[in-house]
Amino acid sequence: MNMHKGAPIININIILQNMLNLPVLFFFLGILAVSLNSELTVPQPLPKLFSLYLLIAISLHGGDELFYDNNILGIRI
Repeated sequence: MNMHKGAPIININIILQNMLNLPVLFFFLGILAVSLNSELTVPQPLPKLFSLYLLIAISLHGGDELFYDNNILGIRI
């Protein structure tokens, strides 16, 4: 990590890339709906679909990170 006088340098591009991620945008949409006292409802089959989507997205992202990590627990792949 780059350090400048004891404080980390913040990379705005990484922050924007993470903020524009689809699950993060849905999270902020939910916070906005609650703060506006919206009566936003989600049709019944969609919560299961969202859960499945998040499970698959997190699993694929984690698997991708493990694939590109050359030294996992001292084991070379």
